[in-house]
Amino acid sequence: MVDFNIDNYLRISPTDVILVLISTALIILFAKHFFWDKLTAFIKKRQDLIQENIDSSERLRQQALEEKAVYDRKMQDAGKEAHANSHQQRGSFRSGGSGEKGSRRRSACGFCRRLYPAGARG
Repeated sequence: MVDFNIDNYLRISPTDVILVLISTALIILFAKHFFWDKLTAFIKKRQDLIQENIDSSERLRQQALEEKAVYDRKMQDAGKEAHANSHQQRGSFRSGGSGEKGSRRRSACGFCRRLYPAGARG
């Protein structure tokens, strides 16, 4: 059998540490001299692009919220108009087609109940 001692491979010697530090310093100096400007320019450009995307998405979000508010107002107005038209049609049917209020008894529709809770109508 082969005599194998793992301690020989797991040793840390001062010579190895010094060589690793010197080689790491040489790699850093080489990279800094030749690539540092390009690297920082790339990072800056990427940061600007990301910030532009964030600003653009925020503007689009604001526009969407404004359009949603306009849409909600239009839908609410359309609902009120449809409700008023339905009450006008009910009145014209009760009074024989004159378009005026018919009988004093009103049927409370679901829309009226939402707009005017019990006791709030006059």
